[in-house]
Amino acid sequence: MKGVAGIGKTFSVQKFILDWATEKDNQDFDFIFFLPFRELNLIKLEMSLQELVQCFCPEIKSSDNVLDGHKVLFIFDGLDESRHPLNFKTNQIWSDVKKQTSVDVLLTNLIKRNFPVNSSIWITSRPTATDLIPPELISRVTEVQGFEDQQKEEYIRKKCKNRALAEKIISHIKTLRSLYILCYVPVFCWIVVTVLEHTLEENSGDNPKTLTDFYTVFLIVLLTAKEQKKEKENVLKSNQEAILKLGKLAFESLKKNIIVFYEKDLREYDIDLNSPLYSGVCKEIFKQNSALFREKVYCFLHLTVQEYFAALHVFGALERAIQSRTGHLDLFVRFLLGMGMKNNQELLKGFLSGTKDHSSDIQETARYIKELIRETSSPERCFNLFHCLSELKDKSLMDEFNVTLDKVKRSGQSLSPSQCSALAYFSLLSEKEIDVFNMSEYATSEECVRRLLPVAKITKTLM
Repeated sequence: MKGVAGIGKTFSVQKFILDWATEKDNQDFDFIFFLPFRELNLIKLEMSLQELVQCFCPEIKSSDNVLDGHKVLFIFDGLDESRHPLNFKTNQIWSDVKKQTSVDVLLTNLIKRNFPVNSSIWITSRPTATDLIPPELISRVTEVQGFEDQQKEEYIRKKCKNRALAEKIISHIKTLRSLYILCYVPVFCWIVVTVLEHTLEENSGDNPKTLTDFYTVFLIVLLTAKEQKKEKENVLKSNQEAILKLGKLAFESLKKNIIVFYEKDLREYDIDLNSPLYSGVCKEIFKQNSALFREKVYCFLHLTVQEYFAALHVFGALERAIQSRTGHLDLFVRFLLGMGMKNNQELLKGFLSGTKDHSSDIQETARYIKELIRETSSPERCFNLFHCLSELKDKSLMDEFNVTLDKVKRSGQSLSPSQCSALAYFSLLSEKEIDVFNMSEYATSEECVRRLLPVAKITKTLM
């Protein structure tokens, strides 16, 4: 089961287990074992499969062999958090449930069905890590879709107890189409509500509009809630060292695709766990019922929070990040661009040494991004570059595209691949429902068709 960070994969698993335990559903299994990778990472000792099960379920006595003659479901949660290499090609074949070996060997052989156990395997992961499992070992792939539009509004009304304020929040976020779309992720929806509850109640008139705006205000709300008597700038100044250390941890880990941290990781970056910033931004997860799991495990509230802190740390490495081919630095680039905007610099006074006029740099960056849009062959890269222009509040490309689209319609010419990406992007942001989309009207090449495919998701009839 795959899904982006914060979409509800772990929650779905927990609901499945609860329904099984209360006998409401899922009664096909005699035993279900929930094995999160963030805890599997802590096991350095060799052990047998039976001992591994007993580590996570100490209620099972050593004399009990629940793996023999029972139907078992193993749930491995958070494949993207694994620090085990999962060497499916080179790991030794292992089939003895009572014989000890490394956890990595146990996992690969369990997934390859080498153990004589009547078991099913359920693995959750962010999309970026799904290729760690060979495709021939996967029988079914599901994806958690998140909130539909109606569910977004339902969540906001439940989260915000003030009904009038909830309606204000819904109205405001609906005007920010790209962010309203992002609210399909429950955690992001929570962050948006948390921020707008704060700004709309203050009636400052300066409400956040971009992704970076929201996360900057979220940081301030987080810190001022901990230190209520301090002004915003003083709070940022007093936490500057902690923010920088956390940002360095975030960025260095992001480059290695690491999103879970252990106490040794924090010590390496000289992070003081007693600082109020860490208790606010990092959540602490630990298990106390086994000697193997006494070490505490940390992660940011959400992957995007880690990406925001990474952007704070390296307010400068734009070109290298924007050229990233994997896409794992996409939001980092958007945050980075957004931090150059005057409104975010004003909000970050006290953390930054001073605000600067970057208008000429921003115009140059916008021109550079538009050039990259014309050159790139990847539809996904194009979409992120359009998002980058949105962070810069640059609407010139939309104006240019509308003029081009009118000319194309009048002349009967076809769109270029980059123009097809623009059409797909602006169609997805549009609030208008598309009943019929005639792809052949715009696309004459296979490349153009590929770039227009995202429109199919929002179109009732595709021609």
